[in-house]
Amino acid sequence: MTGTMRIPLARLAALAFFAACAAPPDDPPVPGPGPGVDLDALLAAPTEIEIDGRRLVFDAIPWRDFMPAVGEENGSGLIVVARAEDPDENPLPSEIGIEKLWVVQGADVWTPAEIEEGPRTWPWRRESVVRDGPRWEPGTVVHVIVQLGDAAGGTWWLRDAESIGTTW
Repeated sequence: MTGTMRIPLARLAALAFFAACAAPPDDPPVPGPGPGVDLDALLAAPTEIEIDGRRLVFDAIPWRDFMPAVGEENGSGLIVVARAEDPDENPLPSEIGIEKLWVVQGADVWTPAEIEEGPRTWPWRRESVVRDGPRWEPGTVVHVIVQLGDAAGGTWWLRDAESIGTTW
């Protein structure tokens, strides 16, 4: 009985070994900013704006996760938390939200397909997160630009430049 158990276990061990040695998935595509959006215009976005008498600033937190639990030898793809807020804590109109996000590194632009809206715990802040971005090196400076929008069709851009951090 032991002899028959060794063959399946040996095959299973070999499969596990080759699966672990497989190349990590390719980085997500890094297309341009999208139709009708100019890279220079993105990089010229302001770092502070005013909407309905409220001052809004933007803070981006880009990082990659290298914790063993992630299960990826090369760490996770880029994750970015994006926060637009009134620093004076005046409530924002409820219809204002983050509609689009771009991450620029040199001439490369990552436009995430999905933006997860965060909870509206504070009425003066809009927060969103994007995941599974490119595997740019930690310490690389990126520019994160968001497009805010409202129900009336108004749009505003905000920009922040940050270095990619890490979680070990």
